[in-house]
Amino acid sequence: MKYFIYLFSLIILCSCSKPEENFIKIPSQFSVSVQEEIRSQSPTRGLVLELKSMKASYCAEDSLIHSSSYSGDLLTVSISETYKEYDCIQAAYYLKSRIPIPEFQDSIHIQIQLGASAVVNCTIFNYPTYYSIQINNGTGLVNTYEKTYKIPYNMIWGYVYPKSLNEDGQLLMNSFLRDIEFDCSAGRLQQGYYSYFSIVDKDVLVLNENLSIAGIYQNFYHPHEKSEEDLIKLFNSLASKYVNLVGYKINTGSGLEFKSN
Repeated sequence: MKYFIYLFSLIILCSCSKPEENFIKIPSQFSVSVQEEIRSQSPTRGLVLELKSMKASYCAEDSLIHSSSYSGDLLTVSISETYKEYDCIQAAYYLKSRIPIPEFQDSIHIQIQLGASAVVNCTIFNYPTYYSIQINNGTGLVNTYEKTYKIPYNMIWGYVYPKSLNEDGQLLMNSFLRDIEFDCSAGRLQQGYYSYFSIVDKDVLVLNENLSIAGIYQNFYHPHEKSEEDLIKLFNSLASKYVNLVGYKINTGSGLEFKSN
């Protein structure tokens, strides 16, 4: 009788336990970066601290649970292991955790606990044109970018592509680009990282998002002096002019987004 009770208890215990392989283990190293979030609703600007695995070897739905608390000028963050409910066919994604950063003036101190043992202390500094993060002590974080430049409010950026791959499509794309060149000689950005994109050699903009576009496309950015109302009127007009001819997605530093159908 005792044997059957023991066997029954063992079956229940095994059925309720979560398999070890279904836990997302905390990697030994993360890349860390400060990123601006531009929103369509007030407040239109915010900051997040992004921790990202060094390798893209996770499922799209995988994430890490984090908790945080803020007192004085210290933000305390704890990253925990997460149980995953589902598996995937292709494990080719980065494991990320994005932690909101409270508003601060000159600097904010952050203590990050990675699992049960590793603790990292760092400081984020707020300069007129960029943010920077300094790792003070601890191991497990790799500083991805020396600086995160602030995106100007009077800026648009995005991409455009022709919906036809013939020569006429290329001409229409170039025509669209000329229509939004407000002043291509002024307000050019410094090379570096801007949260949503990077500016590299020869003033080329490289978007962070992966574009699933077959064929040619063109990234761009331009400063402008238009009001939000004028921008909305302009892009409503361009949407009618180029309907079914070009595709595009354009964001503004004030939180607006314009996208083709």
